[in-house]
Amino acid sequence: KGKTKILAEGDMPPLPEWLDPRRRLPGFDELPVDRPWSMLRGTLWVMRRSTLRMALMMVVCGLSGLVAPVLIHRLIAFVQVGGESNWMEGLLTALALCAASVSEALSFQHYVFNAVSSNQLIINGLNYRIYRHALALTRRSRLATPIGEVVNYMGTDTDSVEIGRAHV
Repeated sequence: KGKTKILAEGDMPPLPEWLDPRRRLPGFDELPVDRPWSMLRGTLWVMRRSTLRMALMMVVCGLSGLVAPVLIHRLIAFVQVGGESNWMEGLLTALALCAASVSEALSFQHYVFNAVSSNQLIINGLNYRIYRHALALTRRSRLATPIGEVVNYMGTDTDSVEIGRAHV
């Protein structure tokens, strides 16, 4: 499509329902935002399932990455001694090396998918908290502060969350 016409917003695939910004994880409603460490602990608690999945994927990826050089060394040693008599050992070593490589690639891709998805859910939750706080201002506060300034603060807070995400 991009070669024959200019891509537009309607050409994008639909956003999965579970990543929709209007849908948020319930734990973000009670997330403590007064101190950075308590906010980080609260965010990790709300995102605990995703965090555990990412940790599991990194462990699998790391173990697969560690076993691959051992299998390569074993396969090279097998080829150097001319293992025609026991070819099954060489075949099994080669298959194990292939399985380790595939496991490493798949677990890393799942880690990245979970990390990007979690990031979007965290941004959705924090933006919800920022906007809910800004919209809950008292009448006195709203009269004291021009609406343009409130919108500017909300945008600045949202941008700060986005910049912080990029650094993490």
